[in-house]
Order: sequence, then C-alpha cells, then structure tokens
Amino acid sequence: MHKNLLAMSSALLCLSLTSACASKRQTVVCEKFDLKAEAGDSAALEAEGDAAWKMREDKAKLVAAIDAWEKALKAAPKNFKLRAKLSRAHYLLADGYLRFDAEDDDAAEEAMVAHFTKGTDHAEIALATQSDTFREKFCSNAPIDEVVAAADKDSIPAMYWYASNLGKFALATSIFEAIKQKDRIKAMMTFIKETDPGFFYSAPYRYFGSFYTKIPFPSGDEKLSKEHFEHAVKHHPEYLGTKVLYASLALTKWKDKALFKKLLDEVVAFDLSSTPELLAENRIEQRKARVLLDDLDTYFD
Repeated sequence: MHKNLLAMSSALLCLSLTSACASKRQTVVCEKFDLKAEAGDSAALEAEGDAAWKMREDKAKLVAAIDAWEKALKAAPKNFKLRAKLSRAHYLLADGYLRFDAEDDDAAEEAMVAHFTKGTDHAEIALATQSDTFREKFCSNAPIDEVVAAADKDSIPAMYWYASNLGKFALATSIFEAIKQKDRIKAMMTFIKETDPGFFYSAPYRYFGSFYTKIPFPSGDEKLSKEHFEHAVKHHPEYLGTKVLYASLALTKWKDKALFKKLLDEVVAFDLSSTPELLAENRIEQRKARVLLDDLDTYFD
C-alpha cells in the first residue's frame, strides 16, 4: 500500500482521539503581525499569476502562478482574496504533484509539507486580515466555535483552504499533530457546510464523508459516511476527487469491492475535456484512481 494512503488512514483515525500534545505548527498572525506593503505593481503581477493558473495542469505553470502571486502580495499584503488563491495553489502543488514523488523521495516529502505550511499560513493571514474579531479570538485561544462564528461567508474560501492545508500538513507531520488540529478543522468544515454547502463542489460533504469513516471510533458510521459522499457525487459528479475519496476511505473500510471498482473505473474513463475548469484537478484524481486500482487486491484480499 502506498505511503500517502497509509498516512491518510492512520491520521483519520486520530480524528476520534483527544490529546494535550503540543502542536508543531506555529501561528503567523498572533505576534508581530504587521503587513507592510512594498513597491510594485500588484495588479499586473496578480494578472500574470492568473494567466499561468489557467494552465496549472502543467506543473511549471502552477509554479509560475505561485511565484507571480507571491510577488503581487508583497505590494498588496492585505489582499485576502489573493491569499486564498495562493493557499489553494500551494495545496494543489503539494497534493497534486509533490505527493507522488514523496512516496520514495524524502526531499520531495519535505517540499510537500513546506507547501502545505505555506498554504496554511496564507489562509490564516487572509482570515486575520478579513476580521479583527476573528484574529482576536483566534489568538486568545477562545473556543473554536467562537472563533469560527466571527467569520462570515466571504471568509469561506480562505477557511476551506486553511483547513485543507492544515489537515494535510498534520497528516504528514505526526499523529499528535493530527489530534491537535482535528477540532479546529471540523469546526471550520461545519461552518462551511451550514453557510455554503455547495462550496468547491460540495467540499464539506466530502470532508464529513471521510470523517464518518472513523467517527464514532473505531467503527465509524457507514450510513452517515455514505450519505455525505453520495450527496457530493450527486450534486457535483464532475469533481472526480469525491469518488476517489469515497472509494479509498469508505469503500475499503466496508469492503464494497464492486462499488470501489465501479467508481474508480468511472474516474479513469472520465472525459477530461468535458470540464476544462477542472482539467488539472481531475487529471490528478485519475492518476490517484489508477494507483488505487493497481492496489485493489491489497484492499480486498
């Protein structure tokens, strides 16, 4: 079984646990938080990044988009929408490209974790920039429900990519880090589900489909897990990542080999040209699906 899938399974188990272990990740908005702008044409640089982002199925173009947007931020450090875009871009580079190299290359694994960290940092700054109340509660260690309640619908892109990057950073770092971050991530995904349930192709439903493969621990809740995954598949079948997660987490757990193969065969056969806006993401999911199908006997021996 591939290392990233083992890490995902192990860390999802940690969602059910509690711990006082210290987090390895340090906040970037609670001490000496002073965003000073430098000289530069932020709008032109952002447009340059936008153009490269449209071709992000090419890894070099994705890197170029990140570079241009990072330069744009130096001239406009409070541009929270740009930070949310950067958070998504760092996530895609880490999860969509570096993760495959990280299987056998320690340097690639370190780079992957570094990009998840950068993605988390940008989103955290975006959230703090959007709302002083959010930052005050966040930095005073207020209950996470109070912190999230200080956000609004405009915060959802930054919040989602914050939670996504943070979750993958935690999974790649240690079991203790996953335990430490679980409540924060769950609270944010709950807020998104209640506020904008269709966000990013029903993303909160994908998250809770995964969540209920382990909660309640250790059996999970097959009915709730499948209901959430099925909801996301029904409402956004064009986003292949839902079927890949459904198959890899839920269907391996409850040993539904027929549906596992059916969903992944659908992913592999999907016509990428039908969703040009998701060309990069869906191509990556097809690659993940092929890996899972190659390991089919491992899951259903």
